[in-house]
Amino acid sequence: MAIGIKTAFIFWLFFLCVCFFLLTPCHKNFFTNDEETILEGIKYLKIVSFSYLTTAISIPYLTMIRSVEKVVISTVVYISSFSCKNFVINYILIFGHLGFQAFRN
Repeated sequence: MAIGIKTAFIFWLFFLCVCFFLLTPCHKNFFTNDEETILEGIKYLKIVSFSYLTTAISIPYLTMIRSVEKVVISTVVYISSFSCKNFVINYILIFGHLGFQAFRN
């Protein structure tokens, strides 16, 4: 498990550096040519790249729990984190609740 966490941490550092320092040169024309969309995507990735640390830590733990046949714990943790991210955070950020500005096109 320690090797998995160390490896995940190294990958997190790599992607964090890419998101902060190399994102502008390496993303041009990858998905779109619209400059405004690209600039908003850069802002988003710079914010979200810090959350990859929690993913880098949780995946080795959840994998270890599954390997000792405690699948229920892993499933409950995954479902609760998925629900929190997709329902609660999207509700707050997209629709502008709890003091956040709503996302409008």
